[in-house]
Amino acid sequence: MPSSGNLTIETSLADDYPIFDTVMEVYSGSSGALIEIACDNNNGDDLFSNVTIIGRTSGEVLLIHVWEFGYDFKGNFNICARSPSSLGLEHNTFEGFIYYPNPVKIY
Repeated sequence: MPSSGNLTIETSLADDYPIFDTVMEVYSGSSGALIEIACDNNNGDDLFSNVTIIGRTSGEVLLIHVWEFGYDFKGNFNICARSPSSLGLEHNTFEGFIYYPNPVKIY
């Protein structure tokens, strides 16, 4: 989590081999003891997921699970995580941001 404790995570349409409908779950905790803190199906544009998380601890690690609704199609999607800023900053850096699988295959 960024220092603000607030984070918006959204998915969107990819250019190549896209999926068109995502579901997203966000968890805190560790392996074997995960706690769901957010879940969304269609709060983003079109049929994409969008969650806003407020009041979490700075530096907290969150795990994000995204899949295609129905589990019947594999493809690509975009994902964006941003922290709203009251200072009008355009870009934020998330130190220690980790993605899986590593490396991510780009088509």
